[in-house]
Formats: sequence, structure tokens, C-alpha cells
Amino acid sequence: MEFLREDLTHLFDDQGINQSAYDDKVNFEDPITRYSTVKGYMFNISMLRRVFAPTFQLHDIKQTSEFDITTRWTMIMQLALNKYNPFRKWWDPQLLFTGTSIMSVNPSTGRFNSHVDTWDAVQNQKYLSLEAVRHLVGQLATLSRAPQLESPPYTVLKKPDGYEVRKYNSFLVAETSMAEDASSPAGSSGRQGSSGGSSPAGNGTSAFMSLAGYIFGKNDRQEKMAMTMPVFSNSSGRMQLFMGHNKERASLPTPSDSEVHFVEMPGGFYAVRSFSGKAGEEDAQKQLQVLHQKIARDKLQATPDKWTLARYNDPSTKGPFRLNEVLVEVVNFDLWG
Repeated sequence: MEFLREDLTHLFDDQGINQSAYDDKVNFEDPITRYSTVKGYMFNISMLRRVFAPTFQLHDIKQTSEFDITTRWTMIMQLALNKYNPFRKWWDPQLLFTGTSIMSVNPSTGRFNSHVDTWDAVQNQKYLSLEAVRHLVGQLATLSRAPQLESPPYTVLKKPDGYEVRKYNSFLVAETSMAEDASSPAGSSGRQGSSGGSSPAGNGTSAFMSLAGYIFGKNDRQEKMAMTMPVFSNSSGRMQLFMGHNKERASLPTPSDSEVHFVEMPGGFYAVRSFSGKAGEEDAQKQLQVLHQKIARDKLQATPDKWTLARYNDPSTKGPFRLNEVLVEVVNFDLWG
């Protein structure tokens, strides 16, 4: 297994995987691809590398039977040639797949003679199933996207149908209360959050202006900092902005606004559902409800009565191109579950 763990790190780099570890006849199959020889197998790897510029992340590997080894992975792909597309501003899809690979060893040769992939997002794993094709085309047709700004680091561990499970590392945010916005005439009609506080999707103009003011110079050094993404708002009535990678609160200027504070977010596992549009209260609550239905289907347990809304784009971005997310913390995630 250690050989495979190391070899797969070269899946899409210049070195490539060790072809001598495979029989001449290799059964390779995933929901949209099928080959029966090692030449076809290597061609598929080369094609993916040139067309999609993939990033492969190996999460774990274990022996699942006498001659089978199963890996769990994430693969992220973007169209390599799309950087020359004049319409890239409006269409630059990212394809993300998670799943397993069952690698079978031929006991006669000691080499791999089968590689079968499954995707977490589909139930019908058969070659060119309608479900698999729909999943692929749906990702290609996505118009919403995040701007090129710094954001909190995370790893997508699973992408079932309708949401994904991420592992966030800890990160530092500046935060302030949305209570003033909730009590204003514009926000007084907003629904309460699940925990009885302000709705994450409610009016947050004053809170955002306080946070934006801090990073644009309203601090004891009059220091301007780069904008980050997303803007978080949560069911505890707090709005938050990411402070950037490797930032420590001791190194940051003191906010001029006494209501702006720094908080270290501890990280953890989160179920996340993405959607486009303006992320109004009705839309956000609808997406939250769908997310809870999806994770209940998969027997995941969310932290009760807490959720977060993440908005990535500025208000001038048209609805179909906006990226929003609802997030709930998951307390019983199992990578192999």
C-alpha cells in the first residue's frame, strides 16, 4: 500500500505513475470512462492532465480484501484552455469529484489488473449512466463563481448529491454584531435565525460597513488591507471577515470601532450547499432546509440550531454569477462512512 500511496502523488505530474505496476490488460472504469488496456489507462490520465489540469488529493488508503486496495480521494479540475476564453469572466467552471478507487491485484503477476472508480455524488455507478452524465454536465453549466480573493483554507472530503463536506483549518476573523441592523426599520421584518438570533440572511449593512471600514483603514495604524472572501454571517447574529492566511491577532492593527473584535475560528467538518442569486432570507432558508434533508439522508448529524451564510461577491454581481453557501457543522463525519 505504501507503494501506491507514493505512486499516486505522481498521477498528474511530469513523472507520472509507474506503468510497470500494471498488467497489459487493465480494466479501468468510472461512471463516464472505460478502458481495457494499460495503454488506454495511461491515455486517459494524459488526456485529463492536458484538458482539465487536475489536482488529485489522496485522503486515505486501506486494504479491503486479500487482493483489493481501496483509496479515497478528491479530484478538482478546470478547463486548461479556458484561460484563453474571452468569456472566462462569465464561464469558468470548476469540476469537483470525490469518491473511491478499488485497485485489484492479479495474484499471478503481482500487478494491478483492475481500477474501478465510484463517485460519491451518484447512486448509479454504471458506465455513462444518466445520473453520472447529469452530474458532469451540471458542473460544466455552473455560472456562479468566487472572485480571485483570499479565503479560509479547507479541503473537500466528500461531495455527495447536493452538498459537500469540508474540513476547515482554524482561521482568524474580524467580527461584529448585526443587532443594530436587525433592529433598524430595514431589518425589523427579518426572520430570526434558527437559534433565535438575527437571521444570517437579514439586513447587515451597518455590520458590513464596520468590518469593511476596519480593513480599509479605520484602525490605529490607518493601515489598509486586502479584501478577502467570503462575508460570513451566522445564526448567533455575528458578521465576520477572514483576516488572511497566517495572520495572528497580535500582528493586526487595533480597530477604531470598539464593536469590531477578533475571533479565532476553530475549524472542523462542515456540510456546505452552494447556490446562486442574491441570498435573501427566503432563498437562504430554503437552501438550509434542503441541506438538512440531504445530510439526514446520509445519516450525518449537524450541530443543532446553528448555521452560517457565506456570500462571496460584491452587490454589483448579477444573480446567476453570484456564489453563496449555507454551512452547518457536522459532528459525526466519517471519511469511510
